[in-house]
Amino acid sequence: MIPLAIVSEWTIRALVRILGFGLLAGVVAVTVAFVYRWYSRGRLSLGVGLFAGLSIPSAWLYAGTAAGGPLVSPTPLFHRASGAYVLGVFATAAIAAEAGRRTGDRLACDVYDIDDVAGRGAAAALVRAASLAVSVTVPDTIERLDGYEPIGEPTRARLADRTMLFPRRLDADQLGDRLAERVRDDFDVEYVHAEVALGGTVERFAVGARPSGLSPRLPPGVSAVGIEADPPASVGSGDPVEVWHDRGDATQPVATGSVRATDGDVTTAVVDTDDALALDGDRQYRLLVRPAAVEDARELAEHVWESEATVTTTTVSSGDLLEGEFVGWLPGAVLLIERSDEAIPFPEASVTLQAGDSLYVLGMPAQHQELAEYDPDADRAPPEEASEL
Repeated sequence: MIPLAIVSEWTIRALVRILGFGLLAGVVAVTVAFVYRWYSRGRLSLGVGLFAGLSIPSAWLYAGTAAGGPLVSPTPLFHRASGAYVLGVFATAAIAAEAGRRTGDRLACDVYDIDDVAGRGAAAALVRAASLAVSVTVPDTIERLDGYEPIGEPTRARLADRTMLFPRRLDADQLGDRLAERVRDDFDVEYVHAEVALGGTVERFAVGARPSGLSPRLPPGVSAVGIEADPPASVGSGDPVEVWHDRGDATQPVATGSVRATDGDVTTAVVDTDDALALDGDRQYRLLVRPAAVEDARELAEHVWESEATVTTTTVSSGDLLEGEFVGWLPGAVLLIERSDEAIPFPEASVTLQAGDSLYVLGMPAQHQELAEYDPDADRAPPEEASEL
């Protein structure tokens, strides 16, 4: 044992601070890794873990050097001992941060029961050899869901040819559901439709994103326009309003519509397209709130936007499998049928489809796929008993 007299007071003080910084870096890394694993279901990368762990000691040392005083009294700042102290702090903090990253990740996996076996590697091979899991590989070609926006190319590239492991006890439908849930959680994809065979072969894999912006929420024939106006204090999104313009001593109505959003003196109003062209962005308008009234088209657009389902269109061709079928037999909800010059909104279940009909169908991705692969020989209830969805 080395006598304490041999170890100087400065050395003891420096070692205590180095160990303290290491402990602080480890605690920060544990916290960040735990939260990241819980939130994203993925492992925190080495670089991010080191950055998180070293950030607090770095900030502390920077504050000390900025003050101009010694890091460990009485050694001057620009001294070999101070340099050795800084190197010791960073080395210890880096080791502690990596240990904290691994510890936090392991704790999160245990607490939230997260399976961290990768699709490839020695551990995955061992699991497959023991017949404990089935491997599912995403195909190279990833389809886009009808009615949804495409996902970004970087995400598509990460998904292509990705292998994942799932418990062997799952049936085909459960495998598809688990694959879709895994992709949504790990890759931040909003909509996934997966069909997987019992052996793990992916029969269909399609993804999509929710359309962004205001345009998809507007029904045909209307436009959104920003105008300078001072809305009443209680006005909110969706309130019906009249837009008035002062011309001299007279006040004239310009358009009617609804409020979409307000930001100070600027109001985004949804009005008919013809009325939108008459609005001038350089003029000051007045808004008059009207009594609430039901507007079917706009209300339907809002409900469709808030739903996870989407609307697709299909045309019934001559000799098509859909020709002669009842509306109530189709998967999804038929919102509208365009037949020659006639429009049939919300058709009854007993309406028969004819060649040339254009259908607007609201449904989930699986229902749109079933419609695209429609089977007229499937057993179905009579149209008066068919479900409306």
